[in-house]
Amino acid sequence: MAIKIASCEDNPAIRETLSNFFEQMQQEEGLNMSVDFFENGEQLLSKKKADYDIYVLDIHMGDDNLDGMTLAQSIRKYDERALIVFLTSLTRYLKEGYKVKAYRYLTKPVSYNEFKHEMCSAIKDIRKNESDYISLVGHSKYNKVILSDIYYIETDGRKSLIHTHNGDILCSYSISTLSHMLKEKSFYRCHNSYLINLEHVEHIDNRVVCVNGMEILVSRNKMKGLKEKLAQTMGVFF
Repeated sequence: MAIKIASCEDNPAIRETLSNFFEQMQQEEGLNMSVDFFENGEQLLSKKKADYDIYVLDIHMGDDNLDGMTLAQSIRKYDERALIVFLTSLTRYLKEGYKVKAYRYLTKPVSYNEFKHEMCSAIKDIRKNESDYISLVGHSKYNKVILSDIYYIETDGRKSLIHTHNGDILCSYSISTLSHMLKEKSFYRCHNSYLINLEHVEHIDNRVVCVNGMEILVSRNKMKGLKEKLAQTMGVFF
């Protein structure tokens, strides 16, 4: 299946450079991908497609155009899973990028080797996520759930309720069992009753972590571990 990429850049010369980069990558790596180019954020949003795997966004696109960070915020309203790669010369946006779960920042002018390295890394992670799943049993029903689709898991009596991109699943496994099954993945048990997917963390405030719009309590003795695992798995430091 082809990797679908949306690139938004208002500078014609840089658009041509990126087009050449993608073409060269395809020739060198034999990658199966399709790339749509947009001159501004409004043009991209008019498509409102949630089937792109990667967005490559210029942060500053002129005073009359939607800036890349605002564009990313709009994209996240209908596409939570795609990877967002920012092109920028402005480091002040790094903290803001955390809020939209930015995958990478590439500093302009970006070299071909750097661009190729980061894009190949993104594609590799997408392929890995597609095959990274957990098998669940509940009410005599088998569910194969992609890990990146899981937002968080909470206790439901002796069972667990798994909140996912495609709806909730009541699972017969206890949260302790699931925590053990997912201990090597990007999950963290922030409370006796909650196991969260760090990929979907939006912010932390005092003893609360926000996961996909849901505020979840963090146990007092779990906050340090949460920050450490976010740094280890997501590269986010506090």
